[in-house]
Amino acid sequence: MRLFIALDLDPPEYFAGLQEKITIPTVRLSMARSFHLTLKFLGDVDSKRKDQIIQALRKVQFSPLELRAEHIGAFPESGDPRVVWIGVDGNPALQRLQADIDTALSAWFPIEKDWVAHITLARVKDLGNARSYRDKVVKIPVPPQKFAVNSFLLVASVLTREGAVYEIVAEYLPKSI
Repeated sequence: MRLFIALDLDPPEYFAGLQEKITIPTVRLSMARSFHLTLKFLGDVDSKRKDQIIQALRKVQFSPLELRAEHIGAFPESGDPRVVWIGVDGNPALQRLQADIDTALSAWFPIEKDWVAHITLARVKDLGNARSYRDKVVKIPVPPQKFAVNSFLLVASVLTREGAVYEIVAEYLPKSI
């Protein structure tokens, strides 16, 4: 089973509006249909390991936090863009949550070295002029939007011809102090 850990973000209308702004006739995009911020991608995991992951993540403590949309970017940072995303502010509580999840799972998965907080808007399928597209996209203004984070999720991802289908495996709520 293909797993990742994420924050589910609303409202979807906000992201759909940004998707409209990144659409350019010479570029073919595959638009994301659900919006989340991936804290850690785990990949293919067997069921025994899945149960261990569920237990390990129960030990992660966090408080509710708020994120703010900041800018549009693309991966890779140089060369032809393959993913267009929206970045969020560098909230220290978010950075700590991601690091605590990394630590909780370090017995089975490597620590993230270059984690970037982002929400995927689209995958680039066919690109005309890469530099021109990147230059246009990164200059698109991002309307102010805040996101309340009151849980994180362990999610299973099933790849289909129509795109990934997500199933929540476990939800983790803030711990009372």
